[in-house]
Amino acid sequence: MRSIKQVRDPLALRKWKKQNLALPNGKTYPPPSNIVSAIKVALHTEQMGLCAYTLRKLLAPVDGHVEHIEPQNQHPSKALDYANMVLCFPLDGGDTSPGYGAPVKGGQHVQLNVDFVSPHGKGCEKRFIYKTNGKVLHAPGDTAAKETIELLRLNCSQLVELRLAAIVVRGLTLRKARASRRPVQQCSVAEANRLAENILKPDARGRLEEFCVALQQAALQYAKDESVRSKVRATTRKKT
Repeated sequence: MRSIKQVRDPLALRKWKKQNLALPNGKTYPPPSNIVSAIKVALHTEQMGLCAYTLRKLLAPVDGHVEHIEPQNQHPSKALDYANMVLCFPLDGGDTSPGYGAPVKGGQHVQLNVDFVSPHGKGCEKRFIYKTNGKVLHAPGDTAAKETIELLRLNCSQLVELRLAAIVVRGLTLRKARASRRPVQQCSVAEANRLAENILKPDARGRLEEFCVALQQAALQYAKDESVRSKVRATTRKKT
């Protein structure tokens, strides 16, 4: 998860809400398809091309679905509240086949900062600890982060393998690439530190790299571990 800074709901949504809510039988959610498309475009831009919960890449706004952080069945009054919306993988919000993310959360009851962490929370990425083995842990004592990981199944084997593959390709682990079983060129300490410094900077299109927060944390951990390994190797050489 990465902290998402929302600017303002799209103009198309504001206009439609003003017109719609004035009607006796005003519609709640979803609005017309053109309004949903405008919402997706705005969310995709704010999220820099990543799923709000899993950090999987969404190549285009149409590749995700609009997720309500506080579900509609729990807070119907927030169904049209843009501040309650994020764009998530997969395209079909009812598709639970991946085994993780927004669809498995479904309409389950959540209490923000009690048993669920919102990606709109400032610094929320610090509440999750990504490891070089692809898994994610919660910050010590952070019950809401723990419950969020479990609810979204962020340690589902399929998602862990995707994160691990991204870490391995970047040379941030001594593991072999799963697909080829061949070792990957390992980063130096300096390269890992540079990666950690730059990975959260969007590219020219305003997009972030898939699993960027996991990669940053893995890079920092790798640099730390590699520094220790280098000292051990140096000590061993001196003794021999």
